[in-house]
Amino acid sequence: MALLSEIKESGIKQFFNSLSLSERNVLEELAKGHNNPAIASRLCVVIKTVERHMTTMRQKYWVCTGVNLELASIRVLMANAYWKLTLKEWMK
Repeated sequence: MALLSEIKESGIKQFFNSLSLSERNVLEELAKGHNNPAIASRLCVVIKTVERHMTTMRQKYWVCTGVNLELASIRVLMANAYWKLTLKEWMK
């Protein structure tokens, strides 16, 4: 039986694979610590677009991991997951 951490990591990989290019761009800016208005400015989109991507990513995260994120915690968890997977890819 797989450990909970292995299941969670598998779900995070599935989550990242499910993201569109635009969602990945938003997530990358989010991981850098930018807020929604700054992300919108940096990506040349309106804030509503960033908010829509955040909502979609939150739903995808729940489907892939079974974890229903509160809006306040989505930034921390997604940023951590992004950097963890980025580091693993870099170290290959």
